[in-house]
Parts: sequence; structure tokens; C-alpha cells
Amino acid sequence: MKRQFIKLILFFSIISPANAAFQFDLGFNYFSEDDENTSLTFDKFDYRGFFAAGLGQKGKLFFGQFISKYGREFTNSGTTGVFDVLELGPKFQYYFSEMRTLYFSLNWNPYVRGEKTLSGTTSNLSGSSYIIGFGYHLKISRAFCLGASISYHTVAISKETNTSTNVETEVSKSYTAIYPMIEMSFRFR
Repeated sequence: MKRQFIKLILFFSIISPANAAFQFDLGFNYFSEDDENTSLTFDKFDYRGFFAAGLGQKGKLFFGQFISKYGREFTNSGTTGVFDVLELGPKFQYYFSEMRTLYFSLNWNPYVRGEKTLSGTTSNLSGSSYIIGFGYHLKISRAFCLGASISYHTVAISKETNTSTNVETEVSKSYTAIYPMIEMSFRFR
């Protein structure tokens, strides 16, 4: 992991011109539902970070490292479940103007690792995910923006390992959601 980080820093130092723009974005979403009629409670959270450098002279396209902590918890008629994963991967973010307000983003996370617990049985998970987003950043100062986005997020799980029996199983499960995010963007030149 350390070697990949060094390669990423070298990559940005080679391709970025001397007046390169950098940005660090943080985003979060939390959703909770409690239905007393069906004894269903549901909580979902997503915390994200994105460190990127501008590509090209116009400053519209950014490329960098994405990290996300994504999870869901539910209780339904006495059955409980927890799904919690860490996602890492490259992300492209394209702004439609040089003012860097309205944007489209796309990222693929080849590294998805986490745990799933269903009715007391815990499994380690691995897979991949991708996220497509549209958003808007309102400039508060030269170096700080507040914004919001809408994301289409799919997590595909390819392997589950039961932690008590240590049995690994090839699976094909996916978790898909569309949800808004509140975002902060810190920008540097």
C-alpha cells in the first residue's frame, strides 16, 4: 500500500504542471428509518474522502484517490443484520466550467473489504464497487466550498468467508443505492 501511494505521488508530480490545482473533498450521508407497524428499523451511512490533482491546463478534470466507509444495519421482526465495508479506488471528477461548481464523477473501487453479520453469523467480505455522481460545489471562499451531490452506488461482493468455520465461498451479491451526499471541498494551488 505504501509503495502504491509513492507511485501515485510521483505520477501527480510528473503529469501536473507547476501551477497544478489540488483538492480534498469530504462527503457524508446518513439515513434512518423506523417502521413500528412492521418492526423494521434501518440505518445507512456513507463517509467519503477524495484527494485529487487537476489534469490539463483548464483545471476542469481531477483525478485521485477515493476512500469510503459504507454500511447498513437493520432489524426486521427479530432478525438483525450489519453490512460494513471499506472501499478504495481511483476517481475522476469533471467540472463543467472553470469555476468548478457543477460536476460529474465516476470511480471504480477494486478494493472492497468488510464484514457482514446476519443473525449472529459473521462473514468477511471482498469485492468491488463503482459510484456515479452529479454534484454542485458553492464557493464560500477561495479555498473552501460547500455542496451536495446525488450518487448511484453499487457494491458487488464476490467472496464471503465465514469467520467461525473459515470456509470461503464464491458469491454474487450486490447492494445498490441512490442517495444524496453533503460535501465539503478544500482547494489548493
